[in-house]
Amino acid sequence: MLVSKKQIQGLTLIEVLITVLVVAIGMLGIAALQVKTLTSTQESYARSQAVAWLSDASSRIMANREFFADDPGSFYTGGAASGTFVQWCEVTGVPYEAKSNCGDSCSGESLAQADIDSICMSLDSSGIQGAQVGVACNDRVADADACSTGSKLTLYAAWPQVERSDFGDKQVTTSRCEGVLPDGTDLTLGYSCAVVEIIP
Repeated sequence: MLVSKKQIQGLTLIEVLITVLVVAIGMLGIAALQVKTLTSTQESYARSQAVAWLSDASSRIMANREFFADDPGSFYTGGAASGTFVQWCEVTGVPYEAKSNCGDSCSGESLAQADIDSICMSLDSSGIQGAQVGVACNDRVADADACSTGSKLTLYAAWPQVERSDFGDKQVTTSRCEGVLPDGTDLTLGYSCAVVEIIP
């Protein structure tokens, strides 16, 4: 059976179309992989920053142990009830302004404010929109004092979980903070978090 020239040209066109389709599917796969990689990279960056903030915060509080012993956690926790998380600061796009006037020599309370200022300025410079840090005191004894000496401080850093896609960014509706932070906080949905517990 003889094959005409027109039939050969038709077969070549079909082969080219199939090749273009296979390459297009491959390119879409690569684009999706790059989006996932970007999401993972941003989450890793946020987590490494959070670990640095919490490490710095816990070191500073431990260094100010004398003040904490005299006035257990009341400044760091704002006198909040036991187990209540108090937010120190959040990245909102408005630069954080330091509140401490601590110079060469300062009181324990001024030093505590300087500690919070330092952490918040570091948080602000990270550029992670919506990121926040805070603390809760879990009082070891049920008394009038919301944070007795020897109580456990829970320091947290949280940031929005953002999922990148071809159709734009969207905040994740599940949470990695669930079960870590108490129910009722606005961080139990759509946030990742890191937590450190210390007894100053």
